[in-house]
Amino acid sequence: MSMERQETIKCPSCEKESPFTVWQSINTDIDPEMKSAVRDMSAFTFICPHCGAKINVNYPVLYHQMEDRMMIYYVIRDEDIEGVYRMFKGEGIDEEIFSKSREGYLNRIVLTQNQLREKLLIFDDGLDDRIIEVMKIFIIASLQEQRPELKIKEVLYDNAAESACFAVLSEDGNVGCVDYEQSVYDSVKEDIAKDWPDIRDDEIIINTAWAYEMVFNKKN
Repeated sequence: MSMERQETIKCPSCEKESPFTVWQSINTDIDPEMKSAVRDMSAFTFICPHCGAKINVNYPVLYHQMEDRMMIYYVIRDEDIEGVYRMFKGEGIDEEIFSKSREGYLNRIVLTQNQLREKLLIFDDGLDDRIIEVMKIFIIASLQEQRPELKIKEVLYDNAAESACFAVLSEDGNVGCVDYEQSVYDSVKEDIAKDWPDIRDDEIIINTAWAYEMVFNKKN
């Protein structure tokens, strides 16, 4: 089921208060309109009805795409990660919510709104997020060699443009783009990921740090 609550937001621009819907959990089978709301980030955007100012509202949420047997939990506090991890592993679970019907689910924990959106775009395109994270390692290494002065904050898969790419966010706020290459994806899949477990049976936290460890272990 979906769970939501109303909170009052004070606009920092006009200082007037207005209600805003905060989602504790989203079930897209019940609220299908939330698929696009999470992907375009409007689920986290407060638009002041008085002055039109836009404000990002940060809150944790469990995103449940039931028809694809997928759950992604956006966690905003580091101290909550272990509890969510144990929940996905089936430890101390309320059987009314997490029953045996969860078998075969694709579960992920993400730590930023950007990562939540990225995971959805990756899975929308039928891709393996583990392979995408390995591709990011190659992109980061290449950029650091070509432009050692560049301070990379984050690399994110994106398909919003005419063709898929990797958005490169630098610490100074600039955004660049590196083309997504299917040949590189296929090479990683064949050379590095061929012995990995099924995507639904593997680790729950899949990010660039995870990819570095996997590539390092592969070499050893």
